[in-house]
Amino acid sequence: LGDFNLDYRIKVPRTANLKIQHGVGDVMVAGVKGNVEASVKSGDLVVQLADPDKTAISARCDVGDIYTDFDGTHRSPYLVGQKFTGGAGHTVDLHVAVGGISIQRIG
Repeated sequence: LGDFNLDYRIKVPRTANLKIQHGVGDVMVAGVKGNVEASVKSGDLVVQLADPDKTAISARCDVGDIYTDFDGTHRSPYLVGQKFTGGAGHTVDLHVAVGGISIQRIG
């Protein structure tokens, strides 16, 4: 069998609350104003927030890095991995076992 890519594009109402559990691969969430709980075992997690001033962000990478456009507390409590917390409002809770997290401002 050859290499292949499988992409899903799922559209939800902007105010939807999401709970995502993904195994291997990348996940991107864009423009959702509801609560987001997302975890990835191996891959990257990209979250683009439309209203970041009303968002409480909690992000953790067991092995990997976190990049964010937002102010908050960025820690590296272990030899590998990072944690980030910041903001107040609806919750965005992110976890990646192996990979990276990117939290970006849009709009």
